[in-house]
Amino acid sequence: MASRGHGIWRQSYIDGLLSGWSQEWIPVDMLPELDAAVHAVESLDTILRQMCGVTPVRAWCRVTSVLPDRRVTEGLETAHNRPVWLVESLSRDAASGHAVMCGSTWSRPDSIRIIVELDGPVTP
Repeated sequence: MASRGHGIWRQSYIDGLLSGWSQEWIPVDMLPELDAAVHAVESLDTILRQMCGVTPVRAWCRVTSVLPDRRVTEGLETAHNRPVWLVESLSRDAASGHAVMCGSTWSRPDSIRIIVELDGPVTP
């Protein structure tokens, strides 16, 4: 059975320019009062580390270029026929392996460049 989650939607800015629109989910049982924590700290990574005692690490990630739907174009203040970056991800606690956050972020390609780097064994 899936647990309930807190949903957070927010815009992000780089140098005062709108660059992204995100929706993120954190299990309610990890932190029942997430709203108050977000208003005080704003960084979900810091909240997870300091208030939940977990070390978030990326467990899964997919980056694609998509044509945004109406909800995303409004959040990004962009045209519906302009492709945007979509980054979907799942983070887990480094020690327990339990899922701690998942989310989707749509970014304007005219304001942000996406670089994907993967950690893993180095082979000669």
